[in-house]
Amino acid sequence: MALIEAAMPSLGATSTDIATTATNEMKAEMRMAKKPPSEWLYLLCPEWASSNAEIAAATDALLMSYKPYLGGQLSSQLLCRLSIFGRETFDFPWMEGNSPPSSDFWKIVGVEDDFDRAHIVGNIERFCSFYNICGGNPNDSSISAAFSPIAGDSQGSDGAKDSNAMKIQQRRSKCALKEREKEAFALRKAAEKAARVASREEKRQQKIEIKRQRAEMAKMQREVAFKKVAEVVQSARFPTEIIGGFESTAAAPKIAPALAVPAAAMRKNRSSIVISTASDLDQIVSYSNLLWEKYNAAAKEHNKRVKWIMVAKELGINVKVREKYARMHARAKMRGLTLSTGDIIASRTIRNTSLNL
Repeated sequence: MALIEAAMPSLGATSTDIATTATNEMKAEMRMAKKPPSEWLYLLCPEWASSNAEIAAATDALLMSYKPYLGGQLSSQLLCRLSIFGRETFDFPWMEGNSPPSSDFWKIVGVEDDFDRAHIVGNIERFCSFYNICGGNPNDSSISAAFSPIAGDSQGSDGAKDSNAMKIQQRRSKCALKEREKEAFALRKAAEKAARVASREEKRQQKIEIKRQRAEMAKMQREVAFKKVAEVVQSARFPTEIIGGFESTAAAPKIAPALAVPAAAMRKNRSSIVISTASDLDQIVSYSNLLWEKYNAAAKEHNKRVKWIMVAKELGINVKVREKYARMHARAKMRGLTLSTGDIIASRTIRNTSLNL
């Protein structure tokens, strides 16, 4: 190993220096070398290993947990094949448009930075070429001639290797950029979807609240209307059309318009009482029947007739609406429904029945 340690500083030299330094004995000894990953890093990339001592030290444990049968040792051949993806030549097949292999040994053992991995792989490629780790017989003269200054193409060979390494780094950078763009796009889409879901939920809650407020307002208005109807039924007041005689007809226009015009202006054509349960239906029909009986008794004393339009006017509902409520009530009675309980099933049945009236 002394020859290996002595020859390593020459990796940073030119190809001319390499050719004069690497002997066949060094090549043979380097082919037999076996070291932990951290020692290979300190041997081939001393500056990087010194700056990243923690990462370099952690590679041994990660290799042991990844492949225990290796015993934490990497031979020079396995180191070169793992680092250059099992290629025995300096050609890069993925440069033609194919993607590189998915496995990355140095990433598995803890070197996460793309540039650091490219730096390590570049030094290992030079190491493999320098000592002909993956080649044939180290005594082959053609191998020595490849690094000889007589060959004349050493500068071109180094330039080609540097160009290939640069292209590899560019490819890796583009792949990493595309992955980051995909992740950002996915995050943006997820945020937009969450915003849409939140907006829909907010609108739904607003509609529910508006519906609840409307229901409370309708209930309150219905209670007030029923209270007024009960007061009309229990009061001793009668319309002038019933109790007014021939002698009171002349004085009636002075008072009646003043009282009737504001009420007519405030009253709508539709009913001011909207039923929602069977109990509401039973109440409005009962009040209308009681009021009609009350007015009819008073009208008989004055030899007059009571029309339902007068009763509906006093109740504050349209006469057509009163007739519809009466038909619904009669249908419910005919079908044996219990209206006084206000059962929700009974109210639904009544509303469904009213569609056929």
